[in-house]
Amino acid sequence: MNRSPPSAPRPNSLLELDDGHCAVSVDVKIGAHDCVHQCNKIVVQLHPGGKAVRVRKVTANATPIAEVIAAAVDDGALPPRPDGELDVYLDAAEICVRRYGWSRTSPQDIAREASVNRTTVYRVLGAKDEIFRLLVAREVHRLIDRAAQLVIEVRENGTPGAEAIIELTASAIEQVRDNPTIAKLLADEPALVAGFMRDDVPAVIERFTDVLGPLLGVAMERGAVAQRDPRLMTEWMVRMCLSLLFAPPPIDLRLFLGQGIRPLFDVDRPGAGGTRGRPRLRSARKKRRS
Repeated sequence: MNRSPPSAPRPNSLLELDDGHCAVSVDVKIGAHDCVHQCNKIVVQLHPGGKAVRVRKVTANATPIAEVIAAAVDDGALPPRPDGELDVYLDAAEICVRRYGWSRTSPQDIAREASVNRTTVYRVLGAKDEIFRLLVAREVHRLIDRAAQLVIEVRENGTPGAEAIIELTASAIEQVRDNPTIAKLLADEPALVAGFMRDDVPAVIERFTDVLGPLLGVAMERGAVAQRDPRLMTEWMVRMCLSLLFAPPPIDLRLFLGQGIRPLFDVDRPGAGGTRGRPRLRSARKKRRS
């Protein structure tokens, strides 16, 4: 049975942008591994005169998070999500890292664990440095997926803005800290961790600030949290998260985060107010030691 070829997508909207560009949205179908939604859009920005300058895929009816993440991947602030077909090989790589450590894991180990030959690993994943980048990219997007799900949950539960930030931040820290592959790297690969701290942390801070800053700005505009400089506050939170990953707090994580986040983001006290009605850090430490 012959199937007629699919008809070419046709524009369904034309938007005038503030900078004089145009955006033409075209409905397309993409693979399920690209997004949980099947209906997506290709956005083409055009200069006046018709010259295309950018093509970007965004999810139809996307949330602000999905739109920001798509733009961040597009702009290079975040790595693209690895294709789902690579999971079997990346899973094998993670098993090997947990078993041997990163420095002692070889493509041959990964091939053996995945029940393929070494040539297949090189062809599908690339060299060892590229395998590491793919593992990091997959974990970053898992972190984002979990954060997006938590945003939905806190909205449905009516969680106040500052409390939602505490929960989202704590969940992200716990997800990274509890990952057995990352735990193995932190415990057994001091040279790799030291190199990351020396060479990569500034870029990580900048990239996550670029991605998360606009989302915090949206929350401020909606009145969910107190009005502050969204980029500065985002960078402060990213720096705090990195610090807590390498040096966990001496008390409950959410209690610790609340001491800094509530005074900054509670709508009822936009100034850096006190902690009346909240557990005090000092008393909590005494309780823990007793």
